[in-house]
Amino acid sequence: MNPEPAMFRKSFISLVFTSTKLQVLLMDSSKKRVKVYATFDIPGGIIQNYRVADVGKLSEFVKNALKSLKIKEKKVAIVVPEYSTYTKSLSLPKLTTKDLDEAVRWQIQDILPDGADDMVTDWQIIEEKDNEYLVLVAAIYQEVLSGYVDGVAGAGLFPLVVETPSLSLNRADEQDKLGKLIIYVTFQETIIVISMGERIVATSVASSSSQNDIIQSAKRMLNHYQNIKIEKVRVGGASLAQSFLTALADGLGREIYGIKVEAEGIEPAAAQEYLVAISLQRKDPAIPESVATINLLPPNWAKHYEAQARNIRIWTLSLIGSFIVWACFLMVSIAYMLLVSETGDMEKQVVASTNPRMEEVFSRVEKINNQSQAIVAVSENTVYPEEIINKIAAVKPPEITLTYYNLNLEKGTILLSGHAANRNALVSFKEAVEGVDGFSDVALPITSFINEQDFDFDMNVLYEPLAPEAAPKLAI
Repeated sequence: MNPEPAMFRKSFISLVFTSTKLQVLLMDSSKKRVKVYATFDIPGGIIQNYRVADVGKLSEFVKNALKSLKIKEKKVAIVVPEYSTYTKSLSLPKLTTKDLDEAVRWQIQDILPDGADDMVTDWQIIEEKDNEYLVLVAAIYQEVLSGYVDGVAGAGLFPLVVETPSLSLNRADEQDKLGKLIIYVTFQETIIVISMGERIVATSVASSSSQNDIIQSAKRMLNHYQNIKIEKVRVGGASLAQSFLTALADGLGREIYGIKVEAEGIEPAAAQEYLVAISLQRKDPAIPESVATINLLPPNWAKHYEAQARNIRIWTLSLIGSFIVWACFLMVSIAYMLLVSETGDMEKQVVASTNPRMEEVFSRVEKINNQSQAIVAVSENTVYPEEIINKIAAVKPPEITLTYYNLNLEKGTILLSGHAANRNALVSFKEAVEGVDGFSDVALPITSFINEQDFDFDMNVLYEPLAPEAAPKLAI
């Protein structure tokens, strides 16, 4: 058994075709709730005698139908009209899967109207006994099947499963080993199925326009298969009137039971109408080679999905590989840029260390530093004129009056002019100034001593903290 890739086991759309209508139904991934369902009338000329007459128009019709429902899902399962298919049960000895497939195709040639060459066939093992398998076989003309599959694929969809209404109906009803008759009524046709468990014994299609035709077709099938004990008659479908159910019970002489449909998001009456579509949603979409289920998907489409699954695996590996490569490339690029930046800084340092102008720069910096130190020194040795004047005024006798000051702060020389009341007061003032800390070289001109009383004088004084040898000079 070759299981379908996991991507194909999720949600898909049910497309159920009749000669004049298309049913569309989509359930959530749990297959418990119906999300969308609708029925569309197929325009005349697209399907004729259960065959697709215009594949292009069918593609356009399906595309517009799904677009109107705003369905984005692309995977679909298809139910083709029952009238165009053949179903048969075979008993075969226990063989390998390959040999069993050959045996099925050999025996089915005697059952199919035109042999097996122009037919697409699939089968499944429905029962295993001591020395044999009971195999259910379904077949459809390749030309008929291709019309539906190509028409759906032309709408941009991906067919996963193709099966018949009888297979869906038998799966929808409870699975037991007792024989039962299933009658499914639609607006155009009624499908009648005799089955035992998973085994479909016979199918028939009757017109839904006549209750009598349906009852008579069912009676003929029961009479033909009298060896099968039919204990249950299951009925489902659209617009089942009580009068029809009563007539059916009287005509067949058996009790009638309704087919139970468990689905949320849809009214019970509508669930009966969409019975086949809902049952199809709960089918395992295994590829045609699987012996667990029947899938009439054409061989070329089966190969297409195998290639698609392989391509997806390759694409996924390529994506992961590309991500790793790009991540490594990004890391290398970042490391490269950091190295380039670091190299640039190192080159700048090397250039700076070998630049011939650096000596000149260093010289200028040293000169500036020296000037800064000189400025600081001058600032630290700065003496305000008020300080000098206050020191002189503090030792001045009352008989001395100072009328003029001339302070040279750069050289530290001071010129004092004033008036003395007498010669002794001037001598006392000179001696007092000499005694003040910081003052020296106090000099009075000889002319200052000519008069004895009431005379003017000039005095020169050196203030040592401002003398050139003590104060650094700022070179500009």
